[in-house]
Amino acid sequence: MTETSDDSNILAESISPNDNVIAVVEATPQSVHFYLSGKPETNLGTRAVWVRNLQPAPADFDREEVRRGTPPMMPAAMCAHPQGAPPLNGRNLRIVWFEEGDSAALLEGEEALAAIPAWGGLNGFQGYARDCTAQSPLAWPLKEATAIYDRIARADDFWRSWEPGHAHWPTIQDVFLREYERVFGKHKKYWGIDGGDWPPKAIALFETDAAVVLLTLGVSIRPMPKVEMTFEDPAPHRRMELGVAIDRRLATEATVENLAGYMSAQSNLPWQAYTWLGHGHTVQCEPCPVGDNSAAMLLAKDPAGAPKIEVPAYRGDPVNLLWMTPITAGESDLAQRQNSGDVFKRLVEKGLLWPHRRRPSVI
Repeated sequence: MTETSDDSNILAESISPNDNVIAVVEATPQSVHFYLSGKPETNLGTRAVWVRNLQPAPADFDREEVRRGTPPMMPAAMCAHPQGAPPLNGRNLRIVWFEEGDSAALLEGEEALAAIPAWGGLNGFQGYARDCTAQSPLAWPLKEATAIYDRIARADDFWRSWEPGHAHWPTIQDVFLREYERVFGKHKKYWGIDGGDWPPKAIALFETDAAVVLLTLGVSIRPMPKVEMTFEDPAPHRRMELGVAIDRRLATEATVENLAGYMSAQSNLPWQAYTWLGHGHTVQCEPCPVGDNSAAMLLAKDPAGAPKIEVPAYRGDPVNLLWMTPITAGESDLAQRQNSGDVFKRLVEKGLLWPHRRRPSVI
């Protein structure tokens, strides 16, 4: 969280839905700023965007003020109120978190005042502000970011859909189980893995003649962070569920329980480390819950050998079912040094992607 000076005033604050980022609106006698600060494990640091000046604007940036750590004022040529805008009333302010939980907007009533998107704090860009009239080191004009208004409205709708009284989860749960059971038959076990926190999510266990299968449901309720910084259209990539299939001969009770625990932990990874998981990514495991010589999990969408599952879409986005295939230390090293394509090719050639079974390394 940002440090506050003796003459500062916290007008509003909010904890992210992921419980690891705090948003703060701080006023000093000179100006108002909007801050997002992540816990150390998020690697987000602290990001800040100017909201408005409360006193007449300077002609230029006060570099000495910045060096002292005083929240800077916007120069007159770049703000809508060169003589200073009225103070903000904290009772009229609200913070709307974007669905990923790593970015947020500040609203006064229904009007957006500022926003810090996922790319805030990068390459000299801090965020957007309504009262900013030209691009500056403190903010860019909000009116230039028309897509942000849609993001705010969509996020508002999303959080309201999860307010008490909305029977959202049972419907999602039923849709997923119905599709999973269409492919694998009635589930044998079911674990809640949310610990009573939001979002609700679970793991279901299925058995076939050849394999024991574990599948998550509910992970896709949250879109993954940072996808929009990788793809021009993030919608096809930002939601996922996880699956594992192992040879029945490996599926001891202890192995299955360890796998379920591992999957539960990885289902939180994108929102703990603020990253995303997709086809071809690897996830380390120490030790790997399958044991033998495995050191990591290779994520694969529609791997050779896996049955076709029509994972239901959520909020108009497709959901990617990522199967976790245990790989050796050598295979993991090759995937990270080059890319996972060569490892995939070798596993496919030998028919080793789905389900997992004891095997030598393909490297």
